Amino acid sequence: MLDHCDSPYIRCLGFMYARYTLPPADLWDWFKDYLADEEEVDVKAGGGLVMYMGDVVRDFLLKLDWFGALFPRIPVPIQKIIVANMKEYGPSIKEQYQEEALKAEQDKVQAEREEREARVKQRYETDRTRKDQRRDDHRESDRDSRGRHGGSSRGKDYDSRDRDRDRYRESRTSDRSHRDKDRRRKDDDFSKELKKAKDRVKDERRNDKKRSRSRERKKRSRSRERRRSRSRERSKEKSHRSRRSRS
Repeated sequence: MLDHCDSPYIRCLGFMYARYTLPPADLWDWFKDYLADEEEVDVKAGGGLVMYMGDVVRDFLLKLDWFGALFPRIPVPIQKIIVANMKEYGPSIKEQYQEEALKAEQDKVQAEREEREARVKQRYETDRTRKDQRRDDHRESDRDSRGRHGGSSRGKDYDSRDRDRDRYRESRTSDRSHRDKDRRRKDDDFSKELKKAKDRVKDERRNDKKRSRSRERKKRSRSRERRRSRSRERSKEKSHRSRRSRS
């Protein structure tokens, strides 16, 4: 039944039967090979609670209440061994998928950041090439003007070169400040995106815990109602029997 191919519900029944009947010391040896089973099963049979078979087996080993069905209690020393083996085995399948989704989100943010940096670097190189070309053109024009006008205009040529040099330095300083601003803005964007991804994963885990707690509360309330109704029925039967015996 544990490896049945027709329906996952047959496999769940097999695991439940093993959980009820096997000695507690043998449970880990029977269940450990199925902790990574990724077959999906709707544990509410249409209620919308889909779980992986490995997570179902994990809950059978760690929990005593399964939707109102109470499993036999496992002795504390054996339960400690099972918990230790479970930690060595690793997180559940759902937690693994959540970690993979977080890593994929981080890789996506990192790739976008690298792409932005490459575009900025390319734009910077293009601007630098253009500025060098303009500087070379200015120098060439200065040489031509010196050749045409002779040595009398040499002082003016020097002044023109000084002005060009000052403008070039100012442009380089401005470009450096713009690059620093872009780098800081990219770092801020990356940290914000990373924080959003972590917050989404935390919210999903928090919502899962809330839903599981609400389900457990409902289970406990239903079990209490059943016990109360049974006790009321027993008291009614006792009173009815006492009346019959008196009559």
